[in-house]
Formats: sequence, C-alpha cells, structure tokens
Amino acid sequence: MDAVGKDDFKYNYLNSVKGDGNLVNIPGKEYCIYDIDYGKFKTKRDDGLLTKEIIEAYERIHNKLDEKCKHCVKTPNGYHYYCVPSQVIIDKILSKNGNDNKVNLDFVGMDILYRGCYGLSPGSIVNKTKYIPTKWTKCRPTELCVEDVYDDFDYLMTY
Repeated sequence: MDAVGKDDFKYNYLNSVKGDGNLVNIPGKEYCIYDIDYGKFKTKRDDGLLTKEIIEAYERIHNKLDEKCKHCVKTPNGYHYYCVPSQVIIDKILSKNGNDNKVNLDFVGMDILYRGCYGLSPGSIVNKTKYIPTKWTKCRPTELCVEDVYDDFDYLMTY
C-alpha cells in the first residue's frame, strides 16, 4: 500500500466525524462507495438462499471491483470500494432504483452509496474491528467502468 500523502484522496474527502468518534465519508459527485458485505452474501449462498444466477452476477461485480478499484478498505464484514461513479451508475442504476443517492441490494449484501449517504472511513472501529485499507494508491478515485457488469447490477435489482 502506498504511503498516505497530504494531497491523498483520504485527506481531501474522508474528514467528517461521526458521533461515536469514527470518521465517515460522504460521497458526492467525486466518488461513490460500493459497499460489499461479503459475510452476508456468503451466509446466504452457503444456506442455499441464492440462485446460481444471483451468485454469478454478484461475483462478477465483486471481481470487477477487486480488479479495477484503487481504493479498497476491508470492513468487519466485507469491503468498501471508492470509485468515481460512472454515468451508467448515475443515469441507469441509481435513478432506476427511484432514489438518486443509494441502491440497496441488501438481499446479497451489496449497496451503492452516493450523494447524501455515508460510510465509515479507513481507521474506524466497529465491534473491535478496524476498517483497514487493503489497497490505497495516492491518486484520485478510480474511474470505474461498470458497463460490462451493468447487466449484472440490473439483474440483481429485479429482486
């Protein structure tokens, strides 16, 4: 992981304080957060509550984020990926959801947080578990092209 510098994304955007002392980030037009709760997904998958198609769509999205995103934080149950929201996410996914700031795919443990939402920042601690950057390069948020997994997002949103 690269060293954190004064002009790093972390210092420019992740600077709000939540009541419990943890830092929060509030996405805006500069970035959105893909919140992947892998623990919830794994439990539902292992309990046979998800179809093969849902599992495959989820895994394609998660793999794309792992491969392309340059800002990833390990959370107690999964990962937060900080990316520039693509126009597809803004125009087709957020607005299709009837909410232009969040998509909640709770049944598979996946959220997309955008304007007006918040997520805990790197360094925050929940239930004695710290949010740890696993990949954090000294650059602006990754411009993530999700067009090739748009059908997977679209499919998951039908549930």
